[in-house]
Amino acid sequence: MGYVRIYIYFDGNRGHLDRMIRSGVMNVYARWLAEGSSMGANISSDYLISVPSWFYSGLSSYFGETWNSDVDAHVMDGILTQRYADEGHTVHYNRRFNAHNQYTETALASGLPGVLALLAFLLAPLLLGLRRRQLPPLVVALTFIVMFSLLFESMLERQMGLLFVGPLYAIMPLIINSSQNKFGR
Repeated sequence: MGYVRIYIYFDGNRGHLDRMIRSGVMNVYARWLAEGSSMGANISSDYLISVPSWFYSGLSSYFGETWNSDVDAHVMDGILTQRYADEGHTVHYNRRFNAHNQYTETALASGLPGVLALLAFLLAPLLLGLRRRQLPPLVVALTFIVMFSLLFESMLERQMGLLFVGPLYAIMPLIINSSQNKFGR
C-alpha cells in the first residue's frame, strides 16, 4: 500500500480530533484488509473483491462517530420523508436478504400454504413410520435435528443445505423399511 496519510485538522475541540483519528485509522485499516499490503495481494484483490468507495467512508464514519440522538433523528427523518428513496440510497435494501430461518423465509415467499407444505415435507418420515407402526429412533432424531436447524438457518435456500436434506430424506423411508423387516412386523 505504500505510505498512508491521514489528514487531520484541529479546530480546538478534542472530541472532533478524536473522531477524526478513529475515522482515519479505520479507513486505512479497512483498505489494508480489502486491498492487501503486498503486490501479490493487490493483484489478487483486483480480481476477487471490489469494494465501493462509499463503504470505506461509511465504515470510517461509523467507527469515528459514536451513537448520538442527532444522527439517529437525521436518519429516521430521511427514512420517514422518503429522502433516501428519492436519492436512490435504498438499492441495497431492495435486495433479498436471508432471514436465517427457513420457516420465516418460506412464509415470506409462499405464505401459509408454503409453510404447511414445508411442514408436511419435514414430517413425512414421521408420519410414514407412524402409519407403519414402526418408528425408528434414528428417524425421529434426524427429523428433529433438521427441523431444529431450520430455525437458525435457511438450509433449503442454499445448495449445500439441499445436498444435505435431500439425500437424508430420501434414505429415511429405507431406514423405516429396514427396521420393519428387522423386527419381522
